[in-house]
Amino acid sequence: MRIRDARPVRTEPSPRGFNTIARFTFEPVDGVVICTLVRAPDGRVLIYGPPSKTSSQIMNLAPEVRRAAVSMTQDLLGIKTDDRNAA
Repeated sequence: MRIRDARPVRTEPSPRGFNTIARFTFEPVDGVVICTLVRAPDGRVLIYGPPSKTSSQIMNLAPEVRRAAVSMTQDLLGIKTDDRNAA
């Protein structure tokens, strides 16, 4: 598992208060998925896969894989440890 092409993103909050904080390429095993880190209004950091044409979920990660991907991306981008609250 590795993170590639990570870059911070600064956006205005969505109407519900979510901020995109990074985009990156997540390579879990074979194949590549583009992902986005988003900070929720309650401070949790969420990870989203690419959007689908039907608004259905096209990526689901086990909690431990999700936490590892969030942590690896935050490390790569220099996000402080005390800012972490991976969901």
